[in-house]
Amino acid sequence: MAWQTPKTNWQAADVVSKDDFNRIEGNIQHLQDTKETPEGAQAKANAALNSAKQYTDQKANTTLNSAKQYTDQVANMIKPVVGSYTGTDSDVNLNLGFMPKFVIILASAETSTDFDYIGILAFPGAYQQIALHWVSTFRIGRWIDFRSTGIEISTAFSVDGVKYNYIAFR
Repeated sequence: MAWQTPKTNWQAADVVSKDDFNRIEGNIQHLQDTKETPEGAQAKANAALNSAKQYTDQKANTTLNSAKQYTDQVANMIKPVVGSYTGTDSDVNLNLGFMPKFVIILASAETSTDFDYIGILAFPGAYQQIALHWVSTFRIGRWIDFRSTGIEISTAFSVDGVKYNYIAFR
């Protein structure tokens, strides 16, 4: 039977008719026919759970992928660039594709006895840069100019034929 809107405005003088009983009995039967079974309730709960799991798995995967992309970008940003050059007794321009935060330049061990300086630590914007002199002393000066895409190294760190190794930090 179809659901019929129950009478809700009963008065003390109202008499219950057969139509009222039929409506009441019909609505009771309708409730009986459409009541939720434990199996039906469990099926709905399982469907809701699976939907929630699917949603959270999707969001978790999206978040995880975003986090992985971000950490890969950060790792690439802080990854130092390592290289070498051979001195030419003139300024050397190294195109790194970025302006380093700081640079370390060292002469190779087999050629470092041929000249005074064996290493330098340089920061952009620093007027004074620290060079390790061959006789274990420090000298302060400006030997490296930082550019937007790399560095320019003065002749003091470009002795002809000497191999230099550098690490440029992003």
